[in-house]
Amino acid sequence: MAEHPMEIVEWRDANFQINAADFEDGLDSDYIIATIGWTQEREKWLIVIGEITSDGERQVSRIPKENVVSRKRLVVAEDGPLTRGTK
Repeated sequence: MAEHPMEIVEWRDANFQINAADFEDGLDSDYIIATIGWTQEREKWLIVIGEITSDGERQVSRIPKENVVSRKRLVVAEDGPLTRGTK
């Protein structure tokens, strides 16, 4: 997947429903999720792929682009672990 960047994508889950009154501290109206993977843009979707196997892609998230809050590119250092960069 070298042709696709590895990113941390923060996005708003449009399907999350919860009764905020059940929580003493209350809740934001947004439920933000962070997903890490290889990214592709396809029409109105941002695709985040978590695993690539000999059988194909697994752990695929299809996120509507309008729900994306932020994207941060991960950069692999030649002599060390992953480090975060910005996009």
